[in-house]
Formats: sequence, C-alpha cells, structure tokens
Amino acid sequence: MSVVMKIGQLVSGSWKVSTGLTVLTILNAVVLLIAIPMSVWDQALVAGVPAWTKPIKFSLAFLAFGPTMLWIYARVKVGRIGRIALELVGWSMVLEIVLITMQAARGVMSHFNYSTPFDGAVFRAMAAGTGIFAIAALIVGVVLARRRLEGLIGLAITLSVPIMTLGAIQGASMTQPKPGQAEAGRLFVGGHTIGGPQVQGPGLPFLGWSTVHGDLRVAHFVGLHVLQILPLAALLLTVLVARGIIKTPERRLRGAVWAGGAAYVGLILTLYFQALRGQSVIAPDVITVLMACLLVWVPAAVAFGLVLIPSRRRLRRPPSAREPIGESSP
Repeated sequence: MSVVMKIGQLVSGSWKVSTGLTVLTILNAVVLLIAIPMSVWDQALVAGVPAWTKPIKFSLAFLAFGPTMLWIYARVKVGRIGRIALELVGWSMVLEIVLITMQAARGVMSHFNYSTPFDGAVFRAMAAGTGIFAIAALIVGVVLARRRLEGLIGLAITLSVPIMTLGAIQGASMTQPKPGQAEAGRLFVGGHTIGGPQVQGPGLPFLGWSTVHGDLRVAHFVGLHVLQILPLAALLLTVLVARGIIKTPERRLRGAVWAGGAAYVGLILTLYFQALRGQSVIAPDVITVLMACLLVWVPAAVAFGLVLIPSRRRLRRPPSAREPIGESSP
C-alpha cells in the first residue's frame, strides 16, 4: 500500500509541474509494455524493419526525456509563458508517440509517408508537432537560463536545453524531398538516408542507423539526449569533488562544464555534416576525423585539462625558511 501511495504522490507532484509531460511519461510506459510483446507476436515488416521497433525506440527515448524534464522544472519557478511552453513540449510528443504506435499497428510507415491522403495527414501532423516541440523547448530553455539552477548540475542542465533544441531543429532536414522522390510520384517525401535509397538497408543493431550511407538520425538522436548525458557528467564531477577524489576549484569545474557543452555541440555538428556527405557513422573519412578533432576533441581536452591539471597556484613552490619572501638570491 505504501508503494502505491508513493507512486500516487509522485504522479500528483509531476501533474502539478506539467500535465503534458506526466501524460507523456505514463503513456510511453504503457506503449512499451504493449510494443515489446507485440514485437514478438506481430512479425510484420515496415520498410524492411519489424513494425514495432519504432514504437519501442521512441517510447524508451521519451521515458528518458519525460522524467528528466519533470525533475528539472519541479525545481524551477516558471511563469505563465513557461508553463504553456512546458505543456506544448509534453503534448506535442504525446501526439508523436500516439501516431507512431497507430501506424505500427496498421503496418505502415509513420514518417515520410504520403502514399495515401490519410498517411500524408498523419505525417504532416507529426512534422507540425516536432516544430512546436522545438519552439517550445527553446522557450523553456530561456526560462531555465534566467532561473539558473545552482551548482555544476544546474549549469549542465541550463546548457543542455538549448543544445537539445538544436538537435530537435536538425530533425527538420529529414522532411526535405530527396533525389528521385518527385519522379516516384511523391509517395514518400523526405527521409533520413543520404547518398542511397530511403528503403532500409544494412544498419546498426536495434538503432538501425545505416552502415552504408549517411544517416541524419544519428545527430538528431545525440542532440535530443544531451539532457541526460551532460548533467550526468556534471553529477559525476560533483560526486568526485564531494569525496575528495579531485580537488579542483569551482571556477575551473564550471569552465569544464562549459567546455563539455561546446564539445557536445561539436559532436552534433560533426555527425550532421558527416551524414550530409553521405557517409556512414561507422566509416569516417579524413575530413570527418579532422572535424571531430577540432570541434569535439579540442574542447573535450580543455574540459579534462581544467579538471585534472593542477592550477599554477598549486604548482608554485612555497618559499622556504631560508628564502624569506621579498629577498632575492645573490
């Protein structure tokens, strides 16, 4: 009974923060419980992929996203505009998972599908929801930046929301028509594959990212999940400092978090331009490696340096008793 009460209190508290995000979290837990057994029972393929793989992937992503957003904004005082934006973030993604699950049950593509007027309307609704999500996420990011949570985790969260918005906006490039689609009668418009057919080919296990061509989903995925990754890195730093394992000044630690955010933005840009050049994420060429070195590894090295390399003040040898301060050697 106590467990039920605690769950009820948790849901009640989340409901006060955002109805949309609470519904999103509960709904995706239900979708996951349905989609996993359905993936075993229903062996239908959609574009060469098991039909229920997409609902499983999206529900897992939303189950990481929803509780994180609820935890953050339970600790931030937001005004009327911020609350409306939070609701738009939640309900736009509720629409997304409902339509994805419905199309999986029908055994048809949810994204880029214009094969019937109904399927075209479904995808247009999903695209509109994604646009609303990107704008609303940017607004709540501005709210968060003004209300600033304290500590390294607060800084990481503040940086993560606009970076997440960058990942969401990048997804809009997938809706643009790809070569040959107009000639095919515009049954399928847009797609995530660059340099090859939009029909699913060889891909990474479960994720499905192309191992042959460029895939825009990689940068999109990485961008959307910064809200879990960067704050977790800040949490690790906080724990290491609290346990005395590292003894780095607060100012340098904050600089490291900023550098980590810059490295994350560099990673998104590198993956995005790699995909635009029709190159698989597992087969980087010299240009991609150079971009990664400049945009990812350099700021990452700065972050590690700020954390691990002792400051010059600590390296300076204290004067001995035989060398009083102010005296110079003959």
